[in-house]
Amino acid sequence: MNDKVEAESEVDETFDVILARLNVVPNYPAQFVHFSDETIELLSSQNPKTLIDIVHFGQTLDQSTVVGADLRAFMNSLAHKDDIGIRKHIPYRRGFKGLHLAEAIGLIAEDLSEPLQVELLYQSGAILTDKEMALRTSAEGSHSEAQLTGALDKVTNVC
Repeated sequence: MNDKVEAESEVDETFDVILARLNVVPNYPAQFVHFSDETIELLSSQNPKTLIDIVHFGQTLDQSTVVGADLRAFMNSLAHKDDIGIRKHIPYRRGFKGLHLAEAIGLIAEDLSEPLQVELLYQSGAILTDKEMALRTSAEGSHSEAQLTGALDKVTNVC
């Protein structure tokens, strides 16, 4: 009985080893890990400070629960060293080790509405398709400004 209680209280360090092999710092700030709003809400009850806090919480999630599906997907990606799956949640560059600023900015940009993303492409001089031009004209003015301000704050913080 005593051994069972001790075993349940020990933290499984499998993912610590995986992160070390990928050269991903376990103390990467939790606020920069990319998840759905539903998973962010789930994590808020745990108040994780770092990536490893999120991972350790993910290890305790019941596999049958629907909430936190993208957290489980991230955990599976780590376990299988799936570069593409990992890259959806942290700024990991496929084929390389460690975290990268350009990928962190890309994750922030992915949270912007599609019309705003197209508008930014247009402003950068990219040639847009007719479909993208139509999407660009549907951008919601002030809402876009609020999104852009929030994104710029996140970029400043991640830098």
